[in-house]
Amino acid sequence: MKPTLEEIRETAKELGVDFKNSDTIANIEKKIAAFKLNEDAKAGNVSKAQLEAWKKKYGKVFKISVKVSEKDTAIGYLRTPNRDHKAIGLSLYHQNKILETGEFLLQNCWLGGDDRLKDDEKVADSAAIQANKIVNFLEGSSEEI
Repeated sequence: MKPTLEEIRETAKELGVDFKNSDTIANIEKKIAAFKLNEDAKAGNVSKAQLEAWKKKYGKVFKISVKVSEKDTAIGYLRTPNRDHKAIGLSLYHQNKILETGEFLLQNCWLGGDDRLKDDEKVADSAAIQANKIVNFLEGSSEEI
C-alpha cells in the first residue's frame, strides 16, 4: 500500500527534510531519497549502484577522507574536474594559493558526503589539500628542436 501525502509529509518532517505545501508525493519522496543518500555519503556509505552511476556520468570518482578525531572521519566524494576547473585550479596553484585551489575543487566537483569537508574551517583546510590530488596530467615533455 502506497503512503499517503500526509504520511510522506510526516516522514519528511521527522527526517528534517524541507518541502513545500505544493510538493507532490513524488517530489517529497525524491527529496527524502536525496537526503538519505547524503546522510549515507556522510558516513562513507555509498552504494555500488550510486558509485557506478556517478562514474558513468562523470568518469572517475574520488573519495577523500579527513580524520577529525580517533572515532570520527569525514568522508566526501568528488568527480573528475573538467577542463575549466583544471584551468582555474592551475591558475590558483601557480599563484601559490594551495588552499584556495583545493577549496575551488571541493566546491565545484562535490558529489556528496560530510559537509564539514567544505564548511568546518579546521576540517575543510585538510580536505582542500586532499582535493588538490584529483587533478592529474599525463607525463609529457617539450623541447626546442
